[in-house]
Amino acid sequence: MCNHKSIGLSFAGVLLVQLVCDCGEALAQPGGGGGGAIAQGVYVDATGVLRTVLVTEKGDRLKGLRRQNVARATGDVAGKAQLRKVSLARLTKEVKECVEAGKPIPDELRYLAGITQIQYLFVYPEENDLVIAGPAEGWELDAAGRVVGTTSKRPVLRLDDLVVALRVFPPNADPNVIVGCSINQTVEGVRNLNQYLASLGSSVDRRSINASMVQRVRDSLGLQDVEIWGVPGDSRLAAVLVEADYRMKLIGIGLEEPRVRGLSSYYSLLGPGDGGMNKLQRWWFVPDYEAIEEGDDGNAFEFRGQRAKLVGADEKLKMSGEVERGETVSATTKRFAQSFSSHFEELTRASPIYAEMQNAFDWVVFAALIQQRKLISGVAPELSYFLRVDGGYEPEVFQTPKQAESVANAKWIGTKLAIPVGGGVVMEPVKVLNRKSDKSTKDPKLTEHRQAARTTNKTTSRWWMD
Repeated sequence: MCNHKSIGLSFAGVLLVQLVCDCGEALAQPGGGGGGAIAQGVYVDATGVLRTVLVTEKGDRLKGLRRQNVARATGDVAGKAQLRKVSLARLTKEVKECVEAGKPIPDELRYLAGITQIQYLFVYPEENDLVIAGPAEGWELDAAGRVVGTTSKRPVLRLDDLVVALRVFPPNADPNVIVGCSINQTVEGVRNLNQYLASLGSSVDRRSINASMVQRVRDSLGLQDVEIWGVPGDSRLAAVLVEADYRMKLIGIGLEEPRVRGLSSYYSLLGPGDGGMNKLQRWWFVPDYEAIEEGDDGNAFEFRGQRAKLVGADEKLKMSGEVERGETVSATTKRFAQSFSSHFEELTRASPIYAEMQNAFDWVVFAALIQQRKLISGVAPELSYFLRVDGGYEPEVFQTPKQAESVANAKWIGTKLAIPVGGGVVMEPVKVLNRKSDKSTKDPKLTEHRQAARTTNKTTSRWWMD
């Protein structure tokens, strides 16, 4: 957990070194993402260090991402549906029966019938049920070990994420939980970096800038600390947030190719007016919902909006390694955040990790909404089974990321040296739930979809339906 007061003061991550010249040449340090490489994901080694897996890497590292033998969906659930509905009460009963019988959880349940995004939540007090609905399709395993839709390639929703989110926001608990992560440079690492940069003095010129020097920058920073709050560090939700944060930074400094036309990296936007030896750029993800629209009777909710966006700020780095809040935001910092946010939907298609983050945000908001409206105790008590931490269903656990490799890049742009860049994820679901839509009219389809789902729910005993 992170103290609320520290949020916004401790985001930090990878490093970009700016150096003198007009040329557009750039150097990327070996092993740090590679200039223009395509990352497929990240993995956490046995010591808890976060590392990147590149598209060109083969062997055990990539195989390690395939945690399960996932088969392609077959049968009715493999069909594509514009709006598939999942009865959470019936889903819970199915999972409970499997656990009590000692049987493995079928993929249909584990991947929530192939729904790729929460679009609606329908409440049925008469049936003691909650129903989630959204687009759905069959699934398969992609090259990075993600379970994605066979057509859209968008990651499917996960039972594990549902369970973890519900446990983060249990009934009658604190609703003001903040979910997020940050990757922080250590004071010692920044002090070592400043000492190294100072040792260069005025001797730095174009000929002295090479991969070896960039490696020295990276080595000076050393490993950085990963901080996760709100969700368990060994959960899939935490893994998603940390990977999205880390890979955003790789894109920012030009070490990962985003494969999205028009998306400008911070690296590509740098000009002679940027930089400064003690200047710190920070970017972090925050929610971006139009609103969680509510039906007139309070029994239907629609999730509207992009889900996430990037924001930026400038701060100053002291020689001691401490951070001082800046008073302004540079135009380049702001332009990168705006470019990333305006191309976010395209990014979700090019790099599924950002669609995973959208789903993670949805689960956090969903669970906070369930808590706020007392929908477990008041409507669907069956779901309380997922709140059990002993003898019930246990989500898969992952290696908790504790540290991350520093990465660096270099670009000749002027007479400035050393720009660390950083970021994080800050998710406050209470603010999302309290935000009202700018639109004054209600969508009539909200009530229509709820009634249609109720009719279908009554005519079938299956836990999912189209």
